[in-house]
Amino acid sequence: MYTAQDKNYDNNDMVEVTWPCVEDIFSRYTNPQIHRLYWNPNFDYSQCSTLYNLQDLCERVNQWRQTFGIDALFADSRFHYDLSNVVKFNIWVNQLQTEGNIKPWLILDEGQGVLLAGTGDSRLKCLERVPKITSVQAFVTTNIEQSHRYHDLELVKDFDRFAELCGAEAGQQFFFKFTDFNAGYGIRWYEHANPRTRSSTPGNDITIPRLKQYFTQNPDIQLSPDWFDNLIDWDLYTS
Repeated sequence: MYTAQDKNYDNNDMVEVTWPCVEDIFSRYTNPQIHRLYWNPNFDYSQCSTLYNLQDLCERVNQWRQTFGIDALFADSRFHYDLSNVVKFNIWVNQLQTEGNIKPWLILDEGQGVLLAGTGDSRLKCLERVPKITSVQAFVTTNIEQSHRYHDLELVKDFDRFAELCGAEAGQQFFFKFTDFNAGYGIRWYEHANPRTRSSTPGNDITIPRLKQYFTQNPDIQLSPDWFDNLIDWDLYTS
């Protein structure tokens, strides 16, 4: 019996590796008797489940502004993850519209037909506003008992092939979170230090003060999914 659905692997240590490397980290951190990783160049992301959508995010932030006020809301770090995503999603929706999806997703096969985006969940929300993109490149992390579902896909046998499919260049870094040897899949999350995506991902030190300034200057704005369609010039909202 697998354990992936019953344990929180998000708190596992992060493994950092520079490609290429001598050791195959997949052989070290995953179980070749159980775990399988497949490459799907045309994954239908509508199959994925997610905890919330853009409408949910909009309603939360609108309600928080009304309940707490701007100063108290932005002073409380518990809200920063969602507040920062408002800015990031605005940038990413427009990046997806112009550049398409760049980084392959990582799809977690949780069993019983449940698929989650271990890497790609934020883009899953953003793609609500980009209907022209109907599929993405994705890795599917699963186990040998589910392998019959992916018989037409390429089996990714090692880290070198993984990096090649990501379009990595020598010297670029990867970051992984793995599960354990008895889990229903081996890889929980990954990040690739691709300069094309890294440059479009501002940190909280940028997103939080600029969104606060935006709301201060536009007090009547109410967030809605279509608000994300038009790219805000966030450089105008430095305090």
